[in-house]
Amino acid sequence: MYPIYLLEDNELQRNKYAEFIHNGILINDANMFLEVVAGTTTDFLNQYNPKKQALYFLDMEILNDKIAGLKIAEKVRQNSPLSQIVFITTHDELSLTTLERKIAPMDYILKDNGLENIKQSITDDIQKTQHELREYNHLSKTY
Repeated sequence: MYPIYLLEDNELQRNKYAEFIHNGILINDANMFLEVVAGTTTDFLNQYNPKKQALYFLDMEILNDKIAGLKIAEKVRQNSPLSQIVFITTHDELSLTTLERKIAPMDYILKDNGLENIKQSITDDIQKTQHELREYNHLSKTY
């Protein structure tokens, strides 16, 4: 089973995104599970397993720290380079910063686009990750 991590400081949004993730797993019949749901960077880091490859949904700004999600994404990228990172944020102006820091996120979901678009993006990201995992496993068995 492939773990999914969620970091979102707004409780209402965190609960909605967790629901979207659970639904996305079911819809895609994905071999995944929501391992961590955190509202603070401290809570997230206490549960974070740096050796584990995972799918990460990260809010960019946590508790008035405009780049908390970026800092965590940098840790993830250093410790687990094959992990998938998705930012869920209102800060579209930071998208270039992710390139400058070589974080290479799989997706960048803007909160301003509405819940239905966020739900669809999360479902699509789970599907894409599941597809890539299947392809990787298939390819690794042929060598």
